[in-house]
Amino acid sequence: MNRIALLLIIALLFHVQGFAQLAVQNFRLLENDLTAQVTHPKTDQNGQKAALIKVVTTQTGFEFDGGMLGIVATEQHTAEVWVYVPGRSKALDIKHPQLGMLRQYAYPIPVEAARTYELVLVSGTIETVVRPPEVPMQWLIIDTQPTDAEVYINDQPAGHTPYQVELPVGHYTFRLNKELYLPDGGAVELTTDGGRKTISVTLKPNFGSLQLTSEPEGGARVLLNGIDMGKNTPCTLERVPAGEHTLTLTHQWYTTTTQRFSMTAGQTLPLKVTMQPIFAEVQVKTTPEAEIIVNGVSRGKGSWGGRLTPAVYTFEARLPNHRPAVERRTVVSGQPLELTLTPQPITGSLRVMTTPYDVLITLNGKEYGLSPSTIKDLLVGTYTLTLFRQGYGTVTKSITVAEGKTTEVNETLPTGMAVTIASDPAGAQLSIDGTPVGSTPYSGTLAYGPHTLKLVKGRKEVTESITVSQGSSARWEFNVAEFPNFTEHVAGIDIEMVAVQGGTFTMGCTGEQEDRYSDEKPTFQVTLSNYYIGKFEVTQAQWQAIMGSNPSHFKSCASCPVENVSWYDVQEFIEKLNELTGRRYRLPTEAEWEYAARGGSGSKGYRYAGSNDIDGVAWFEDNSDRKTHPVGGKMPNELGLYDMSGNVWEWCSDWYGSYTSVAKENPNGPASGSYRVVRGGGWNYCARLCRVSFRFLTPDDRFSLLGFRLCLVP
Repeated sequence: MNRIALLLIIALLFHVQGFAQLAVQNFRLLENDLTAQVTHPKTDQNGQKAALIKVVTTQTGFEFDGGMLGIVATEQHTAEVWVYVPGRSKALDIKHPQLGMLRQYAYPIPVEAARTYELVLVSGTIETVVRPPEVPMQWLIIDTQPTDAEVYINDQPAGHTPYQVELPVGHYTFRLNKELYLPDGGAVELTTDGGRKTISVTLKPNFGSLQLTSEPEGGARVLLNGIDMGKNTPCTLERVPAGEHTLTLTHQWYTTTTQRFSMTAGQTLPLKVTMQPIFAEVQVKTTPEAEIIVNGVSRGKGSWGGRLTPAVYTFEARLPNHRPAVERRTVVSGQPLELTLTPQPITGSLRVMTTPYDVLITLNGKEYGLSPSTIKDLLVGTYTLTLFRQGYGTVTKSITVAEGKTTEVNETLPTGMAVTIASDPAGAQLSIDGTPVGSTPYSGTLAYGPHTLKLVKGRKEVTESITVSQGSSARWEFNVAEFPNFTEHVAGIDIEMVAVQGGTFTMGCTGEQEDRYSDEKPTFQVTLSNYYIGKFEVTQAQWQAIMGSNPSHFKSCASCPVENVSWYDVQEFIEKLNELTGRRYRLPTEAEWEYAARGGSGSKGYRYAGSNDIDGVAWFEDNSDRKTHPVGGKMPNELGLYDMSGNVWEWCSDWYGSYTSVAKENPNGPASGSYRVVRGGGWNYCARLCRVSFRFLTPDDRFSLLGFRLCLVP
């Protein structure tokens, strides 16, 4: 090639490069690069560490302009130009004599002082990073046990283990640092033989373990080099760095003790520290048992033992109606102290006379013989005096015994009291101790002591014994009805049953019910015979006694209604109950349930069972706290039945079916069906569904809102 051709090629090449367009391919923050902060910092004109922009390019000869804030410094490095700019710099001019100019390149992210950034430059014909000259590379992997060790490559921070990086081939040094472990390191040669270079290092611990005890006792607080370790002796301090340390033990009853020790790497060091006591053991007893006061602080009654620091103390024994015993003693460290304190009683006397005599005298429940009597050496104070003799009324009064004085009492015991004897129903013929006295209710005076009563009402005859005494009831009432309530005693539990006198009523949504649903009409007349129905819903305790288990969702409430029982579960309960009692209990029919809920023949026409105010008679969604409650917690209805509205829905014996206007006598509902009837509303339903006429249908299943009450035909 001749000289002219060569000059033309050079000129053409210069022309192309001189008009090539510069561009930035990427600008980003190098999070883990500490060049600007630690290894190669520069200071701007304000004394602050400058930000560093590593311009990635294989070209040289660049000029940079930072505008008003200027450029702190530039350095040429292999494949990079390091440009130091002040923090908060906004833009950069990049100039090259052949590649042209990139004017006012605005940083896409804020530039902060002492942080390192990377700017990758490209041109139309030269790509400094994306198309770099082919450099031989190899992957380097460094792993340690334990992990998270600091990695330094050629003394520059590079990251933490496990560490992996691709580097140009060549010779490198590495260093590994981790707190409480000895540093490690070495050299590695990266080559072009393919694959990767892996280095695994097990770091050697630079710590030991301290097994610490204290004597004569433990419980001392542990401080290591002035830092509270949050432990008390005896204890083990793990991972104590190798070297000299200062150990401090503090304890309420001992002097603070400091001790130096040395720890070597991997050592398990047992260390026992002896502490000096700053207390004395003190034992205080009182005769009789009295409150013990030490320097104005109560320490209990009768006896007290404990530790006291050296000082002068006032020990006192206090007992009501006694003069306190007081001693001052000096407590010396290491010298035990024992003392007994005896309060002196303050006394008076009591003289008791009665009519009649030979009356038993009792003071505060303790017997003091028969009257007349003088009781000496009584502690001063107020007493409850009781005077008792069989056949007389008991006298109870409060008396006061004063120091050095004799209190006198002279009492006449009453011989009888006015009483009333009634019956339900009234009009029973009454005899007392075999003597007819008329019909009930009877009012008169009876002598103190036992009496026999006989009441006759029709075919019903009742004989009862009563005892008239001072403070006893002045009224007795007896049930002489031929169809009375009764209580079933079975399997250790009681089931109270209420007698429901039969009668005729209108079933369905009568006028006071309002808000009726279609299946509550038409109304129709129902006539029922006498029957019994449970005073309460069957409880969890009653179910447990009969069945031996408790299926309820709301357990831990023996007096709450049993729930979560299906219709057939209830039939099994009734079958076992009937085997135990010999009776024929069953579920109430829907008609029996509604008649009882309305109050039977004494119904007052309430909307709910017993009231028009649902809060007074029912647990429902507004007051139940979304759970069942013990039975009988609300007011009963006219028959004395509880929770007929609310608490849990109650199974009836009937299949669900539509009403007709035809009058019925003792109806049992449809002969078959798909759903059973439940009545009364429950803890999770609104007031409208707790009305006595409301009907609900459900499949035979278990729910936490379904329970029942029993029925029995006499």
